[in-house]
Amino acid sequence: MSNKRKNRFTKKADKDIDDAYEHYEEISEELAEDFLDKNDELLERIRETPEQFPKVYKTVRKGLVKRFPYMVLFVMQPVENVIIGVFHQSSNPKKWKNRADENVR
Repeated sequence: MSNKRKNRFTKKADKDIDDAYEHYEEISEELAEDFLDKNDELLERIRETPEQFPKVYKTVRKGLVKRFPYMVLFVMQPVENVIIGVFHQSSNPKKWKNRADENVR
């Protein structure tokens, strides 16, 4: 059984991932690659079964990146999940709620 859902990334979400990667790359390239791997694992879970993730604000859902203090925020739409941000878990909630408000009707 193949799931036709896709993950679509906003430009800001792409930049979030790049910024996190660069942060870890300053520490170690291996750590940066591990971050990408763990983030990709989470994104695959989001693509396959997005409803398993809890709603945290309006229709925005949250998944946590294993081993790293990051969360992926996304909105389920009929045929795709829109990834709206990848934030450090200690980020001010106003920051990610503002991003959510830009992407949720």
